[in-house]
Amino acid sequence: MLGRAAAADHSDLRGEQLVCNPVFEQSIALGGADADVITHDGVLLDFKSTSTSSVIGRRDLWQLCGYALADTHNEFEITGVGLSALRWRSRVAWDIEQVLRELGGTGATKLAELRKRFAELLPS
Repeated sequence: MLGRAAAADHSDLRGEQLVCNPVFEQSIALGGADADVITHDGVLLDFKSTSTSSVIGRRDLWQLCGYALADTHNEFEITGVGLSALRWRSRVAWDIEQVLRELGGTGATKLAELRKRFAELLPS
């Protein structure tokens, strides 16, 4: 039933260009991290199937930001990040630069600069 519901809830993505399980430039440095999907309009979505009532937490947002920052040279043109709570049949997405500003207090720092700094912090 969950599979059928998830397919129905994401029907707006049918026929669109999707990148499933994208591997980022910094994925190896992050222990093999990859995301679930990047939509045609640049939204990096992570699917959550937990049955707890608290689906979105700080850790989840930082995970999404880490994926977006791991795309060092913007190969996937990520514009936003989002979570799809499969059991709750809801999805939410935010502009990546706004999320980074609010979570990290980065002010007007450009995403390209943050990606560069992030890559410098990771082991090579």
